Amino acid sequence: MGALELFVSWQAIVLAVVTVLVTEGIKRVLDLVWEERKKSRIFTRLALPAMQGALGFLAGMLVPFRPESVVEYVAAHDSPAWLAFGLWGLIVGGVAGDYLYSKLKAFLKHQAGEAGA
Repeated sequence: MGALELFVSWQAIVLAVVTVLVTEGIKRVLDLVWEERKKSRIFTRLALPAMQGALGFLAGMLVPFRPESVVEYVAAHDSPAWLAFGLWGLIVGGVAGDYLYSKLKAFLKHQAGEAGA
């Protein structure tokens, strides 16, 4: 599948789902213990989205499953494996995770609207 495999493989989808779930879990816990969290624009607009990318970076380095194209790239080039895997996780966790979250949120709103009608 090549370069497309980086973002549409089952590994990328699992990583995106995990980063979204962990970020949302952290956000919910913060909402419970810090009442002013929603008023903090810096935290809401900067720190939480950055956390999703950072979690993706860490997960990309630590998870034992990765797309073959990333593994082949690391094997063929003299590059640090942790960095290549981490950057893959950063991109998937940050971009795909945000996209996945927005689509899931829209789907749930749509389902709730149909159930109420």
